[in-house]
Amino acid sequence: MPPVTNITQTHPIAGHLDMVNKRLNDIARRLKINKLELLIMLTYPVIIILGQLIWLVAPAESSMNYFTSKKNIFNVYFVKQGWFWTTMVFGLFLFSVMRDSTVVRKQHGVISCVKKFALITTCWFFFSQWFLGMPIMDRIFVLTGGSCYNVSAEKLKNSEYFKLMDFTIEDLAEFTNQDNDYYYSSSISSRQCKSMRGRWYGGHDPSGHVFLLSLSTTFLMTQLFEFYNSITLRKKLRQFKIDTENHLKNREFVPFLKSLFLDYPIVLLLMLVGLWLWMLLNTTIYFHSLLENLAGLFFSYLASLLSFQI
Repeated sequence: MPPVTNITQTHPIAGHLDMVNKRLNDIARRLKINKLELLIMLTYPVIIILGQLIWLVAPAESSMNYFTSKKNIFNVYFVKQGWFWTTMVFGLFLFSVMRDSTVVRKQHGVISCVKKFALITTCWFFFSQWFLGMPIMDRIFVLTGGSCYNVSAEKLKNSEYFKLMDFTIEDLAEFTNQDNDYYYSSSISSRQCKSMRGRWYGGHDPSGHVFLLSLSTTFLMTQLFEFYNSITLRKKLRQFKIDTENHLKNREFVPFLKSLFLDYPIVLLLMLVGLWLWMLLNTTIYFHSLLENLAGLFFSYLASLLSFQI
């Protein structure tokens, strides 16, 4: 009888997964980040591609949906004030971490976390708010041929920066009254343009929404897993569910809110991350071109990679 050879066979899928895992480890090592940070960053290209596919196969969605309007409640009260909400949730989360006796590496982790937040806040400010005048995203728009058009004479401010329009731009002609004078400028920011009821037109406009939403989500998720692993996080969420049921059963609404904000801000963090990802998907469907969304993501990646080195 021939000897029995014990050969362990690996399922083809397991082999492919092992190869993917090795590739991810290799990429993370080259970028000097850990695999979790890499996986979080890889979610955004998937969302952008999904948004583009929805835009291609369901064009009606891009013109007949509540989220097509920039005045939808989530955009006006959350995304437009995105860094405020990120800062508030981060502050509550950090405060709860300092009070949580189950958290290890607390002192080193908190200091590092605050440094990272200071860095990415600076990056957000320079990219979307101010950078020696116009923010970086507006400078890119202007350098690629963009200007603020369609500013009426009565709305005009700092007139030395404006020139009279001659109405040669067909896309803008329908928005203007030929009996009035309208002006354009390549020296003001998008925020100033909006305040004068002008129209940002003509250049490559990196998506500030994609930048903010992906940067904020990356930061919040990486800091969440800096202090909690999957096991401790599940325990925390289970305890929150038990406490919430008890509070609501006894109609203890104030204690419930106090518990939510002081003891379980990780729930608020996860809710905000979920909202940011949803709004990121909608942004990629309804606003900006693919290249403009990828440009916003690129600058978000730069800021995140800088923060990972702290």
